[in-house]
Amino acid sequence: MVVGFGIFINPGYFKKVMDAFMTNLAISYLGGIMALFLGYSLVYYHNIWKLDWTVIITIIGWLALAKGLALLLTPASFPKIFKTLERSKRYLLICASVFVVFGLILMYLGFSVVA
Repeated sequence: MVVGFGIFINPGYFKKVMDAFMTNLAISYLGGIMALFLGYSLVYYHNIWKLDWTVIITIIGWLALAKGLALLLTPASFPKIFKTLERSKRYLLICASVFVVFGLILMYLGFSVVA
């Protein structure tokens, strides 16, 4: 949610961050390691396939694990994907909106609904 608000407030900065991520191999590698670690941690500690809202956390964990593996095993594929998405100027604002809405929903569910 915070990243989404940050994109709305300063979209130029986040565009520069994404450009650096795509052009700097060390940053890309570090991002892969971080996604792999986060995904593995979520899958290890929260691999719960229960049919309620908490399954979203499990799915996020598996997606982060897959992203980390993909970044580390096929790093050349990500710049191509982002270049395709970057052509649309609305892409950044759509991502920011999704981050904010998704973050608000998870925050509401996590703090107000007893699991």
